[in-house]
Amino acid sequence: MKELLNGYQCEICKTIYNQKEKAIECESQISEEPIKEIGFEFKARYYYGEGDFDYVDIPTRIYKISFSNHKINYELEQNLDGKFQSIIICYGNKDLLRLINSTKE
Repeated sequence: MKELLNGYQCEICKTIYNQKEKAIECESQISEEPIKEIGFEFKARYYYGEGDFDYVDIPTRIYKISFSNHKINYELEQNLDGKFQSIIICYGNKDLLRLINSTKE
């Protein structure tokens, strides 16, 4: 909990409260911890057609990690044409793991 001039802020979701107890209560809510770090690279499989073989594996990396309402968000970049671009957001560890494991047989 962070004390501000106009109240108290939950340091996880950045919500500002008038009462210190409310900010402490907000911070005590369960939140996810990152399972991978910024810069982690992996290949993610994307399907573009209707068949099982219509897919492409794209080099991907974690660009930024943030929190929103006590949930973790991973911002991802894809290596297209030799440079990283095209930011995608994964909402939560479960979504990130699904993408990481998409190329595993």
